[in-house]
Amino acid sequence: MSFEDLLDQACKSARLPEMARILLPSTLSEETKKLVLKLEPEEFGAILKAAIDQINHGSVETVDVLVRKALQE
Repeated sequence: MSFEDLLDQACKSARLPEMARILLPSTLSEETKKLVLKLEPEEFGAILKAAIDQINHGSVETVDVLVRKALQE
């Protein structure tokens, strides 16, 4: 599965808005994109939703950093 396909499915499963789907590819590093290819779409969607929620609640960390932290847990 390509990163784009995974992202499409993850955004759908997490019910993220279309604007998030458009902007997310540019916010993730190539290394992070490779790491998330090992995940199921639902798991990746949950990580993305959690990262976006953290930012919406005042986190100053990037989506890329928050996704990587979630992958290490």
